[in-house]
Amino acid sequence: MLYQPDPDGVAIEQLFTAVEAHAHRKAQSLERYLQLAERSQDPVTTLIVRLIVGNEESQRRLLRQLALTLRDQFNWTQSPDDLPNGPPTTGPIDPDLKRIVHQTASGDYRSEGVLCHTRLHERSGKAASKVAV
Repeated sequence: MLYQPDPDGVAIEQLFTAVEAHAHRKAQSLERYLQLAERSQDPVTTLIVRLIVGNEESQRRLLRQLALTLRDQFNWTQSPDDLPNGPPTTGPIDPDLKRIVHQTASGDYRSEGVLCHTRLHERSGKAASKVAV
């Protein structure tokens, strides 16, 4: 929920448009990944691409929820698939949760994803001749 005044709803509408455009680009990327997974004859490439597809599908679902929430805020409605709504938590934050969030946001988690993506990219250059077009 936005906590700043936006009487005309311009900010929500602009954000909604940006989220929808991003979701559309994600859908296009997802389609290309699926084509790569289907056409690749390299089992490692197929496995990695399918893992990426799962991640992309999760992000797409989240973007869809975000778009629904923004649309509902703009229209003053509430959909059952909206993101959770309400004021932010004001109580103390669990120190273990803070540690987990910081570890996830640090290079530890991203490094694995970047390394996987780099390996896939390197492999796709070597395996380009194995991919049917």
